[in-house]
Amino acid sequence: MYNRSGSAAFNDALQQYNRTLSSKPLKQLSPASAEELLEQVKKMEESHRTKSRSRAIIRRIEPFLNFVNRYSETVSIAIQYNTKPAALVWGGMKILLELASSYGKYFERLLVMIEVIGDKLPLYKDYEDLFRDSDRPKRALILLYCDTIEFLGHAMKPFKSTFLRNIRAVAWKSFDQHFEEILRRVEWHDSLLRQEIQLLHMQKIHGEINAADEERNSSTRLAIMDWLSPVDSETDFIREDGKREPRTNEWLFSESSMIDWTSDTNKADTNRVVWVNGIPGCGKSILCSSAIRELRHRFPVNSHIPIAFFFCDQKDSARNKLDSILRTWISQLLSQCQYIPDSIRAAFDISRHNGRPRISPADQPIKLLRDLVERFSQCYFVLDALDECEDRREFMPVLVDMVESANNAKLLVTSRNLYDIGAIFSKHLVVEITTETVHRDVDTYLTSAVARLNFEESYQKKIHKRLLDGSGGMFLWVHLMVENLRFATSPYDIEEQLESLPTGLEGVYQKILDKLDSEGPNRRALVKKVLLWACFCDRPLEWRELRHAFSIDEEELTFNSKKTPWKTAILELGAPLVEFHGTEQTLHLTHLSVKEFLTSPQIGAGSNYIMNRHFIPTEFAHGKIAASCLAYLTASEWSSNLESTENYSFVTYAIAQWCSHLVRAASSGPLLAQTNQFLILFERVWLQTLVRLFPSALPVQKLLSWERQLNAWREKQTDADKIQFHRTDWILYIQEFIVDDALFNSPILRARSATGTENSVWDAADLSRLMILRDIARVYTQSGRLAVAEQWLDETLQKRVEIYGLGSVKTLWLMNSLAIIYDQQGRTAEAKQMHMQALEIQEDHLGPEHPATIWTVNDLGRICRHLGELSEAENMHLRALAAQEKVLPPDHPEIIWTLNTLARTYRKQKRLEKAIELHKSALKSQKLTMGCDHPHTLWTASDLGRCYRELGELELALRTQREVLERRTEALGKQHPDTLWTVNDVGIIHEQLGKLDEAILLQETALQGQEVVLGHEHEHTKWTRMTLESLRNKSVGANE
Repeated sequence: MYNRSGSAAFNDALQQYNRTLSSKPLKQLSPASAEELLEQVKKMEESHRTKSRSRAIIRRIEPFLNFVNRYSETVSIAIQYNTKPAALVWGGMKILLELASSYGKYFERLLVMIEVIGDKLPLYKDYEDLFRDSDRPKRALILLYCDTIEFLGHAMKPFKSTFLRNIRAVAWKSFDQHFEEILRRVEWHDSLLRQEIQLLHMQKIHGEINAADEERNSSTRLAIMDWLSPVDSETDFIREDGKREPRTNEWLFSESSMIDWTSDTNKADTNRVVWVNGIPGCGKSILCSSAIRELRHRFPVNSHIPIAFFFCDQKDSARNKLDSILRTWISQLLSQCQYIPDSIRAAFDISRHNGRPRISPADQPIKLLRDLVERFSQCYFVLDALDECEDRREFMPVLVDMVESANNAKLLVTSRNLYDIGAIFSKHLVVEITTETVHRDVDTYLTSAVARLNFEESYQKKIHKRLLDGSGGMFLWVHLMVENLRFATSPYDIEEQLESLPTGLEGVYQKILDKLDSEGPNRRALVKKVLLWACFCDRPLEWRELRHAFSIDEEELTFNSKKTPWKTAILELGAPLVEFHGTEQTLHLTHLSVKEFLTSPQIGAGSNYIMNRHFIPTEFAHGKIAASCLAYLTASEWSSNLESTENYSFVTYAIAQWCSHLVRAASSGPLLAQTNQFLILFERVWLQTLVRLFPSALPVQKLLSWERQLNAWREKQTDADKIQFHRTDWILYIQEFIVDDALFNSPILRARSATGTENSVWDAADLSRLMILRDIARVYTQSGRLAVAEQWLDETLQKRVEIYGLGSVKTLWLMNSLAIIYDQQGRTAEAKQMHMQALEIQEDHLGPEHPATIWTVNDLGRICRHLGELSEAENMHLRALAAQEKVLPPDHPEIIWTLNTLARTYRKQKRLEKAIELHKSALKSQKLTMGCDHPHTLWTASDLGRCYRELGELELALRTQREVLERRTEALGKQHPDTLWTVNDVGIIHEQLGKLDEAILLQETALQGQEVVLGHEHEHTKWTRMTLESLRNKSVGANE
């Protein structure tokens, strides 16, 4: 009938109550059982049935009795009453109810008290089971159980002898008041219990919500990390730190200036930018790893002071760029954030919305990094081997400016002491690694390294002294010499090596190559191939790629798996000049100086036959790699087996890089023939595969640049080498790809929204298509082939209309693209009509403020400007700008584009000050997000120069346009149409300054280039010819 389970809370309550009891036994009480009590209650019920409306007594007190019986054994032990204390409780209650039944009012009151407590007790047991591991509800339960036990205790007090003798004289009022106090405490403690349970329930719900949020946050975080695609700098750190000898590099952190730099304070006078420089091989990268280790020791993860770092690598040109450094540092700081900052989420969402699966300059990574820095009290940035970055002059000032503008950021950079780098850091703290500063560290390293040689102690001391004296502060020199000594065969051999120690790294490399020259012809050929690929690959190759690359028969230009060399042979022959890194086992030179030595003209031109044989000319190397890539792609069945990465592991590199290597190769008839054969067989499938393998963006400009360079390379061939060359026209393939929904709208490119609606499809792919079409239209304009583009777009649009209908959003990007072509042809009214039709469909299907709708509004504004409808153009751009500013950050690329188009309208309206203001704002953002040499940045700078010219600020205009000309010449080449158009602009300014001779010379230069590149009948060529004729006439008039 009753459950006798135990209770931890009830035990605790009994212990508390037991301490309040007297130890005197209650011998006067007569024990009774629960059954006897219930029998008595039944008799009382019969007696009261006719006298009272009270409910059945047994039903009212049964919950209480259940509780007492459930814990009867616990009560017996805890209260310590003779043999059967529970029986005394039953007996006491039996007497109490019997006597109290004579007093109807008080009997009813007693039943109420028993009933109130009894009704709550079963629920308390359920609470205790439910919240067994929660302390606060348990404490509230203990209080309630204490109240219940106290009630039991007071139920026994009437059984004392004095009470029994004076029962009729008891002051029931006082008795009633005492139990009323117990009931109030029960109600209060019951309320407290319920509050604790409610709080616990809310915490549980909140925890579940947080867990769900954390799960979503984790999923989003992973997606953002994938979007950032950071370089694995942690592996680089582990590799370099593994080379560090204990107790070395401590000198750097003992200098007073570095003590301030590594402190957690942000003093105003602290040098927050530190440049550490030294000669090649002095251990800069290991020193960098020591700095990272020291910072991590001082500021562990729970300090919330992040340490971001990056190791540049000349071997991997793709990673040695500002965007690689920024996305890596962003990911490192983001990993220290408990929650993903809104700025990162917004940039990620916009990027995916616009079909960019990877972060790009358009996402303003420098701004994202600045925003992250502001979230911490202090941040450290460490950048190793800046000298291995070719475009350091462009991005380093950006990083230094970021640190200087943030009071809580500090930067340490290592490099060789090069002039251009020194100019950047001339105003900052400079630490030079000298022979004296690292002497103790070299000594420490030698102690361990020589001990590992296991030579006799006398030879160890001699080796130690000779190498320490000859090191010149170069750890690499010492390391290479120790490695040479490791293969000594006798004491005589040791003595001979120590007597003929080479001078500097060049001497070491020459000695290593002398040794390699004693190998057989096959082994020498393998060594040269390994060194060539290690020096000139555009990125480090993994072993699984190398084994296929090395399987190319260089004579037959065929793929032969039996020619795959053993990895152990490569390590044996290549060490210590090459090594494999990381789990992917990528091949690297041990140091940049190895490449500098092998490619030095002094080696090739010297009289040393051995050195000449190991000399690797740059053009020769690129030709060898290009030939191997083409041979692999021509011989293997890669086009139908792309998923088989194990069998065709080299295919990704070969597809992506063959052309890049080819255009840097020397003239070669055989290589030209090989290229021609490949393009005849595989041109289309190669281009299509390139898009599939690299879906981050359709590489239109890159492909067209390769095509121009490929044609230029062909023109370099001698007449004897020239053959019938396969004519390329890759833009035809590109335009074919962008109308191919299955190819262009790959899962990564489309970045569909969760709704999966027709409108969401437009967001990701078609906006990107429009951007690509602008590039294509520009190419067609410059080549005078706009009619071809119009025919293709018109035919494609008609086919889409037949499939989807005239008003479908799937036709919009084609309609807008056709309008762009009309505008380029001078058919501006038709362009406006086409844009208006597209806008009507967009406003109906997508809404007036949809990004695609706003894009068309901007295009309409541009067309209106071309038509001279300047007020309408201004209204269109202002409408677009207002909509964009609601959802985009101020320096977002789309807002920048709108600012520039609006500025051009103001320029047409002669509101030059307003135009200059907008162009300046756009230019500042573009320099930060895209770089100074980006074509869009230079377009804005050129527009700004024209505004200065029209305002009469000729000297300022000239400085601006000359900078644009310099950057376009370097980035695009002298003969690029944009470069030639800038020459026109500079010529105009000279004319207005009255410098007619200089103006004529500039316009002649522009005309010569335009006639070659654009043709005699191109509108730009005609304009220059007419301008030049006018200048000559003016010059003749001035001379007369």
